[in-house]
Amino acid sequence: MLSALEKEALTSERKKSLESMLTSLDNPHRVTRRDRISK
Repeated sequence: MLSALEKEALTSERKKSLESMLTSLDNPHRVTRRDRISK
């Protein structure tokens, strides 16, 4: 069984990845611009 802290860490990680996915879908131009800068 996972402890409460481990569960919290997993859910926060999942939220972060979901949020980044949603923001990239909402702002494709911003994401491509950031990718161009990093390259």
